Amino acid sequence: MAAESIESPPVEILMEPENHQESFFSSRTLTSLAEISRSPGHNLLLQLWQRDEHLSGYRVAVRELQLENFKREMRLFGVQRVKKLLKTDKGSDRALTMCVQELRLKGASFDLSMEPLNVSSMKSTSVAIQLRLLRWCSRNLITLCLAGVSVILIPASRLLLCS
Repeated sequence: MAAESIESPPVEILMEPENHQESFFSSRTLTSLAEISRSPGHNLLLQLWQRDEHLSGYRVAVRELQLENFKREMRLFGVQRVKKLLKTDKGSDRALTMCVQELRLKGASFDLSMEPLNVSSMKSTSVAIQLRLLRWCSRNLITLCLAGVSVILIPASRLLLCS
């Protein structure tokens, strides 16, 4: 039995004409895509990510349509839920697009173990802590104001009464 070679479908390369002038970036991209097409692992990863990128774009479009429908029907709970899902989908779509661009740029030198990170997981924890503190202060603004006024009034009343 002879070993059969598995043919993979060609990588989709979208190019725009540049007035017959190739820049360093476009020639590097062509070289990277040629490297990717020769490497089965990189080729498969690019194809999977391109498919996922297409599906993610489709999910974002569906969520936007759902959001418009809920707004038209004046269903507040549905609008809030779909907005949250839409934000998550857009974040994962953006992360996936960045990974596909990096893979196309680096070619065979791209690390195959890299996975697209969701935008929410890329946030800095210090930013999240600051936002939580700000939310807590805004929720308890009246309580903080009353506590501040009492801190000022109690010593002032003692001063007036005792003198």
